[in-house]
Amino acid sequence: MSDAELLRTPELATRLGVSQVTLARWRRLGTGPRFLKRSGIIFYRAEDVNEFETQRDRIRTSTREAN
Repeated sequence: MSDAELLRTPELATRLGVSQVTLARWRRLGTGPRFLKRSGIIFYRAEDVNEFETQRDRIRTSTREAN
């Protein structure tokens, strides 16, 4: 896996429109995208982020339809 396929926490927070604190909370709760920890630095694989975004969009769509 190349480093180009990895996102760091600040980059992902911007991409998802959430704070870095939210990402830390999601990591702690296990509700966010899968992550890697290398030398104490958190990384997110692009494919895991894409999967998370797809699942999140599905949840939002089904929530809107239920209301």
